[in-house]
Amino acid sequence: MCCAIIAIDEMFRTDTTVIINLFFSFLSFNRAIKAFQQLLYIDPVYCRANEVHLRLGLIFKVTGELESSLKHFQLTLIDSAPCSLSQHESKLQNKLKEREKKQNKLYNHCRHLYYKKKTTDRHLNNLN
Repeated sequence: MCCAIIAIDEMFRTDTTVIINLFFSFLSFNRAIKAFQQLLYIDPVYCRANEVHLRLGLIFKVTGELESSLKHFQLTLIDSAPCSLSQHESKLQNKLKEREKKQNKLYNHCRHLYYKKKTTDRHLNNLN
């Protein structure tokens, strides 16, 4: 596990997107969660714990575990150490927002078609 701490520390020192890109690209959320939680368990006063909590919050948000997401976002805010949000994560958040907008648009369109068909059927039944 010491190697994991060194690897994550190295990731934060050089390019914060390396492991996150891999986790998000391959949707290895369970592995990411496990690695980050083990890091926090082994070293609760890790100098970049807020970075870890931020990423855990994002992963839990994406997977729909909103209570866990909120908990980790709050822990990020409590920590006064500087924290970054990589460009990849910002792009991912934008993509998720766009996908959500498209899904809402599709849902509204399907709903409109459903009610339109229902109204048409009602009118046809009234004619008979």
